[in-house]
Amino acid sequence: MNKDDYMLFKEGLSRGEEYLFTYHDVNYWISHGPNGDSSLARDDGTYCQDFNSLDELLKKLN
Repeated sequence: MNKDDYMLFKEGLSRGEEYLFTYHDVNYWISHGPNGDSSLARDDGTYCQDFNSLDELLKKLN
């Protein structure tokens, strides 16, 4: 993902969009809520990690 794509991705999350992506053949959801919380979850519901902010979540993904 280049810098422009990353900025569009981050902007979409900040507006409340959710994204589904695949990593090592496992599907994950990433989302950011209006109250400031963010989460990363497996699509099958077996794993969920919550974050206090979008920046905290994105730093964890790097």
